[in-house]
Amino acid sequence: MIKVALIGKGYWGSKIQKYLLEDERFCIKGVYDSQSCLRREVFDNHSIEAVILATPNSTHYPIAKEAILSKKHVMCEKPLALNSSECIELDFLSKDRNVVLCTEYTHTFSKSIILAKKMIENGDIGEICNIEMQMKQLGQFGKGNAYWLLASHMLAVLDMFIPIEEQNFQKRDLIVNNGIVETGLINFNKKNVYGNILVSLNYPSKIRNIVIQGSNGKIEYNPLMNQSLHLVKDIAQNQYGTKKYEKYFEFDESNNLKYAIDYFYSVIIGEEESNIKRSIAVTKILEELHPDTTIQKYLF
Repeated sequence: MIKVALIGKGYWGSKIQKYLLEDERFCIKGVYDSQSCLRREVFDNHSIEAVILATPNSTHYPIAKEAILSKKHVMCEKPLALNSSECIELDFLSKDRNVVLCTEYTHTFSKSIILAKKMIENGDIGEICNIEMQMKQLGQFGKGNAYWLLASHMLAVLDMFIPIEEQNFQKRDLIVNNGIVETGLINFNKKNVYGNILVSLNYPSKIRNIVIQGSNGKIEYNPLMNQSLHLVKDIAQNQYGTKKYEKYFEFDESNNLKYAIDYFYSVIIGEEESNIKRSIAVTKILEELHPDTTIQKYLF
């Protein structure tokens, strides 16, 4: 069993704690918040091998850094830090201390998304042409910027299909309230691939939707539906048109956080690689799109 400290007592921290208590591979040594005496309780406690962070965004970097310097494995809620130089520093320190560092981008652990990635790699829809992504929250949600709270999730998923560090990104603020972007649009393009990410913190309904258009088919992801993944691909053409193959896949999308904890364990024991490269790329893009991070102190 890996002895772990959970730092974060809020909504997300409580969900993580539930899964950790059900997981026989982990033993929770304590649950703390960012105001606890972490030096005494966690960092100087040699029995603690790993730390999971679910604290306000502005605390991620300093807490993760102290944990790494104390030779603890770290899984941090997104974003890992509020600027890419801090992410790069944490990456360097983790390698220097020989500990694991990864970021919990919840949707990247979806079984639907992982299958979609395999389909694309297998050429099921041909070459990717267009990707449209939406993430909208019902009513007034959270206290922060839509790009850092929501688009960060979509950027991490996008990186599973196309390398985001190779894309060109532009944003357009659609609704701004008291200086905070509630609704925004991000466009991206590179060579023959283009698309957009639409995010909103104050919408009449909850929406999660990704459509990936290929040269001979498409994949649609909607975690709010029982059949969360939909594949349509062209299989033949004749004088009457194009014959299509269509299939739906049903996955449980309610336990993606559990899969994130599975991933953390797999990285610790060396079965999977850390997603630190993705963490740096996502933060770098957000930093360039919306460099004012002074308001990014709330946890999603």
